[in-house]
Amino acid sequence: MKEMIVRPSSDNSRGEDAMSSLTRSSVTFFILTGLFLLLTGAFIQSQILSPIGGVSKRSIDIPAGHPRGKKPFKQRWIHLDLKGAPPRVSYLSRLFPLLSRLGVSGLLIEWEDSFPYEGRLSILKAPSAYSKSDVEEILRLAKSSYLEVIPLIQSFGHLEFVLKHDRFAHLREVINEEGSICPSRNESIPLIRDMIKQVREITEGIEVKDQIQMRKFHPHSTRIHIGADEAYRIGEDAPCRIRLENELKQDKERLKLIHISRCIYLRVAKAALEEGFTEIFAWNDMFEKSSVETMKEVELGKLITPVVWGYKEDVTKEDYFPQGLFNRLSHVFDKLWFASAYKGAIEQSNIFINVDRYLANHRSYVKLFRDFEKDLYPKVEGIILTGWSRYSHRQPLCELLATSLPSIVLNLIYLDDVTATGKHITTRTKEFLACPSTASPGLYEAKEYNQSIYDPPKEQLFTQCVFPSSDLFTAIQELHFINWKSKKVPGYVENERVKFNDRVHEMESKLRPLLSAVIFDDAVHEFIMTHVRSLIVAKSTPPPPESIPIEEPVTSGMIKGILVFNNHGKPRLLKFYHHYTEEEQQQIVRETFQLVSKRDDNVCNFLEGGSMIGGNDYRLIYRHYATLYFIFCVDSSESELGILDLIQVFVETLDRCFENVCELDLIFHYDKVHHILGELVMGGMVLETNMNEILQRIQEQEKLEKAEAGISAAPARAVSAVKSMNLPQQIKDLKLPDLPSLGNFKNPF
Repeated sequence: MKEMIVRPSSDNSRGEDAMSSLTRSSVTFFILTGLFLLLTGAFIQSQILSPIGGVSKRSIDIPAGHPRGKKPFKQRWIHLDLKGAPPRVSYLSRLFPLLSRLGVSGLLIEWEDSFPYEGRLSILKAPSAYSKSDVEEILRLAKSSYLEVIPLIQSFGHLEFVLKHDRFAHLREVINEEGSICPSRNESIPLIRDMIKQVREITEGIEVKDQIQMRKFHPHSTRIHIGADEAYRIGEDAPCRIRLENELKQDKERLKLIHISRCIYLRVAKAALEEGFTEIFAWNDMFEKSSVETMKEVELGKLITPVVWGYKEDVTKEDYFPQGLFNRLSHVFDKLWFASAYKGAIEQSNIFINVDRYLANHRSYVKLFRDFEKDLYPKVEGIILTGWSRYSHRQPLCELLATSLPSIVLNLIYLDDVTATGKHITTRTKEFLACPSTASPGLYEAKEYNQSIYDPPKEQLFTQCVFPSSDLFTAIQELHFINWKSKKVPGYVENERVKFNDRVHEMESKLRPLLSAVIFDDAVHEFIMTHVRSLIVAKSTPPPPESIPIEEPVTSGMIKGILVFNNHGKPRLLKFYHHYTEEEQQQIVRETFQLVSKRDDNVCNFLEGGSMIGGNDYRLIYRHYATLYFIFCVDSSESELGILDLIQVFVETLDRCFENVCELDLIFHYDKVHHILGELVMGGMVLETNMNEILQRIQEQEKLEKAEAGISAAPARAVSAVKSMNLPQQIKDLKLPDLPSLGNFKNPF
């Protein structure tokens, strides 16, 4: 047919010409019809097919780095927080190759006190700090896995590991708080620069050929992160106040940013540049509310690359980030990064990983990128998956790096293809972690104890897998059940209490060698004392028989209860002014701890009460001091600020009475603490708020007790004194004067 159309015969030219014309018309018709159907089908598919997150199947053709593509973040870094339980080098040698296989291109290493500082900074080192050879080996291992190392050196907030030492205490912004350094003091910047320089010198210790190799795979390898976050009490010490008053007489937000930029970003950035770092990262929270004009005025865009961080399950919720943040940042900075979380963002004392919670955080960042595509694309360079070991330097350990690998793997697999279904992500994670294709029978079997049901968490799935320190992960999941059970064991039932405590000791023996294989001995001891031995159930008295609750009159301005518990939820003082059974009191403690412990330190100090304590009709007003939460539950008519002041008076009074009060004082002087509280609050009503008056009454009471002790002891002292006297001998030795003879007397009669 093709030949007939191309080369017509001359014998029947007209008929064949007609046939040729008809054939051409038919072919053209079918071609056009096919194209129309193809385009229509493609259009319908693009409109109705939308996999996870609203991405069409056509997104597979969108290049990496586009918010609508399957891989929206071109670069993915893993953050290693070494201020708590730094891993042994042997563990990192197994971890780094896995991260490389998962597409990780960089390691943001927060050294803090694990770095081998020298000279005047040697006091900053923790007992288990890495040696110089350890650091060099870590860098070599990272290089061999094609991972760029970006050091994180704190320069403003979170400097407790420096400012806790007497030698540097005078550099604090607020004298009784160790967190923030005063940038206006002459010694502050040289101190930070010295830290940066020592980190840089060890980095330069790699051979030149290795540096060339490193730069070959990571052309921007000379980068540093200077932290500079959560320094909320800026400008409060004398040098800063004078400087702010004399030089920067504008509104507070502008004063803060100019102060920060001139004292920290500018001077620290200059020091970092002089030490060979070409790009400087900083967290965003200290300038997130600043105007475009102010940020441009101080040339912030030329100094740093901002890292926008947020660790909640859904960072797209209204007001989680300040209104207009991304629009303002887009007008100042050429590029920025996101920072999500794969561990260390649930509760400050939580040690159990929750993969769904952290996956939700990463999903929300993808949604955030798309919601603000106009402002963020193509400025977002990548995302840093952060993993915090502590909330701050003096806080307890949370999830360990070695037990967080399933969370790392799952989230990196998701970020490699955000269009994948949840089932596909789980399947790929199981394959990567060498998990069996089918779960063992009874893996998720519920357990019952003391009329309560324990449902194993989803993470139980990974106890059957084989990955670095998977045996430790399995043991921690066993500890999860023991932790749950510790809240159910009745301390007054002797055999139950002893049996459970024996199980805790067995768990300790099992965990110690597993922990020692991945972290150092001091961290092992801290973990055991904080998260294992704390589960031991103490002996208690049986609860009294339930009595009929007495209806109490509702009084305006009433305090319903006062709770003091530590960072792990262990109650140290409970005082209720309404009737609750013992079980109800325990439920109130657990519920209140859950509500309060999840809140950041920089948020408002009062919130609605839990359902057990009265719900919306009551407020929880609290303060967090070191290891203790002081919480007052009051009705809605009470003054929140007044109660905050009352808590401060209570704590200061305790501090004066016990001379630097600590948690142990509340344990061993329970009666005295109740007596002090009774001077402030009686029957739910505030009696006294003047600390001097309270102290005077306590001193008078102590004098009275001593006097009564003296009176009651007087008879005993008298008996003791008589017993100590040798009366027969003393009478025998008694010397009487000579009596005159009767004959010498004259008879007067």
